[in-house]
Amino acid sequence: MSTTGPGTDVKLFTKDEADRTLPLVRVIVRDIVTDYDVYTKRSQELNAITARMAAKPTKEDLKSQQSLEEEVGVVKKRIAEAAMELEKLGIELKDCQMGLVDFPAKIGGDIAYLCWKYDEARIAFWHGLSEGFAGRRPLT
Repeated sequence: MSTTGPGTDVKLFTKDEADRTLPLVRVIVRDIVTDYDVYTKRSQELNAITARMAAKPTKEDLKSQQSLEEEVGVVKKRIAEAAMELEKLGIELKDCQMGLVDFPAKIGGDIAYLCWKYDEARIAFWHGLSEGFAGRRPLT
């Protein structure tokens, strides 16, 4: 996830351009949110098994640990690939759990972000480069 602002060669979106990409972005972000939930749950299971094995390892736990390690790796790779898809479109993934993305844009003559969250029907917010989600303001 990027925490820096867009560079000079970054595509800047108009509101209309961002809206046109939203159907594709929604599918990609849905997959990220779903996979991140799986990743989180499986990682917690893996941590619990690993802790239990430190005290008393069993063949069953070892088998479960190996299976979970493989699944966590596969899901992590899918999330990274989906994030790269967004990046290729010029969109920055900010939060996998919320499904938060930013579209670099020019707002009021300044470089800023159009901000969209997975559960929102449309792009309706923006924020400055350093303000983040907490600094979101409605588009006018």
